[in-house]
Amino acid sequence: MIKNKLLGNITSINYSNSKTNFGVLRGDFNTYDQTNQSSSAIYRYNDQQYNYNVRFGIIHNWAFSLNQNHTFEFKNLFNQLGTSQVTNRTGENFESNYLPDSYSFNNLYRGVYSGQLSGLHKFNQQNTIFDWVAGYGRSYRDQPDYKRYRSDVNATTGERTLYVPTGAAAAEFLGRFYSNMDEDVKTGAVNLEHHFKKEESLFNPVLKIGGYFEDKHRTFTSRNIGYVRANSSMFDNSLLTQPINVLFNWENINTTTGIRIDEQSNPNDNYSSSNRLMAGYANINLPYKDKLTLVAGVRIENNLQQLESADDQGPVSVNNDITKILPSANLSYNINTKTLVRMAYGKTLNRPEFRELAPFSFYDFDLNFTNVGNPSLKTATIDNYDLKFEYYPNDGEIISLSAFYKRFANPIETVFIPGAGSGGAKTFSFGNAELAENKGIELEIRKSLAGLTNSKFLDDLTVLLNASYIDSKVKLGDIANRQSDERPLQGQAPYLANVGLFYNNVKSEWQVNLLYNVIGRRIAYIGYEGYPDIYEMPRNVLDLTVSKALNNKFSLKANFNDLLNQNYLLLQDGNGDGKYDRDNDQIIARYRSGRLFGLSLSYKIFQ
Repeated sequence: MIKNKLLGNITSINYSNSKTNFGVLRGDFNTYDQTNQSSSAIYRYNDQQYNYNVRFGIIHNWAFSLNQNHTFEFKNLFNQLGTSQVTNRTGENFESNYLPDSYSFNNLYRGVYSGQLSGLHKFNQQNTIFDWVAGYGRSYRDQPDYKRYRSDVNATTGERTLYVPTGAAAAEFLGRFYSNMDEDVKTGAVNLEHHFKKEESLFNPVLKIGGYFEDKHRTFTSRNIGYVRANSSMFDNSLLTQPINVLFNWENINTTTGIRIDEQSNPNDNYSSSNRLMAGYANINLPYKDKLTLVAGVRIENNLQQLESADDQGPVSVNNDITKILPSANLSYNINTKTLVRMAYGKTLNRPEFRELAPFSFYDFDLNFTNVGNPSLKTATIDNYDLKFEYYPNDGEIISLSAFYKRFANPIETVFIPGAGSGGAKTFSFGNAELAENKGIELEIRKSLAGLTNSKFLDDLTVLLNASYIDSKVKLGDIANRQSDERPLQGQAPYLANVGLFYNNVKSEWQVNLLYNVIGRRIAYIGYEGYPDIYEMPRNVLDLTVSKALNNKFSLKANFNDLLNQNYLLLQDGNGDGKYDRDNDQIIARYRSGRLFGLSLSYKIFQ
């Protein structure tokens, strides 16, 4: 406190590192042969992946209270993640008839900063509230040297021979990739709220108006370098049986007996983009007595999304200037002081990301997929309808049951491009389906077990349950491309469930949290006729956190993540029987990422 003014600070610094090592089974298949009732395999790879991750983060927040009517906050958040990854690939490529012993070496550095300065001001006996916020954010992604090379194994002798192309390079088999992304965003918002209060009145409406501004700019640059035999007739073939570092000795990079650079960069490897969003809204809260409340409003948005790149035919420009009116309404009826029924409607948007719009094409060694953007993507609109029953037994507790319906126009999906790619490396892009519908029910329970028995242990327990069932259907329209309309929206699972047990003993300062999560089978990649959709199969996840305050300064926390360590599994229903058999259907990818254990010690500088 400074001269009756309150000043507060929260600062947190965290650092962690983790090492993982796990195997991945990868495969892909040709279109289903109806005559032979099978699909021939394109490849079957066994990857061994090594990862080293380092995280560093800072939270630094200040709050200043001039008096009870005027407060200011300055919030800062910075996170940085560094990842080093090595992947060794063995197995067999049946389509090209070779046994690979390939490697990729990837270093990736990502960071994000977010800063906000805000104020809250109350006037007119606190019946008028004005708040504002100004923000700045910056994020970056640096990939300084993504190296890949392939060796072929002689099945008889076991000898490994480096693969060095002749003529045109194949950078995915012998090459290096560099990329850098920088993004800056400036934001601002103002909100005004006024309470029309009258003494002894049963009707006290609240009016809210406000505006929001966002200005985002991104630049992305990359370079793709491949290597070839400098002179096919003079090339020193003894280099092919040497370690990869010998091949790249300076004396072996020449124009005769060694290798030379074959630039594989394309015009679409770079892009610059911006997004300017201006929005204003107004809503009114109309309560009547203590029973009925109507909140209705409208938001008007103008969004200008621009992107500049190029392809082999010339410049590629995106200039999406879209104005949308987004209404919303919420009607609630209080059955009693603890129970209410709520009906709601709202229109929302899903804009394409810059990466989805950019024509940039990127080969992912790990997935053995190529991803390319689509500058023609449209903004998706979503109509949301909800009917909800809510019961609040006690403070901090809730039991609710809701039914919902969502209608998507132009939903964005990841789609397969037939005929693109080679050597089993499929190519995926993004497209707008015509329509999609999601409808379902959701149950949420948060309940303390205090008072149910005489057990002091149960008095400190809280149970959390959140479960949903969703029926999803999509209408593809022009992007059908021999796909079936009889499928859910990509990424939408038919069910999901979260269950939690929370133990908190205030006296002993022990806290134990046990969390369980499962998500139903969902489409990861959309196929086409003869090449089935690729599904991500359900997996059960169990996490445990245990913490203890050692004194008023120190606290200790232990994290145990993914205790069950079940397989991640991408599966195709190759025979079309609809069963998705984990043992007999076509496995696209299968791996266990491993259990993760963490221990942290916290220290409070100020108490």
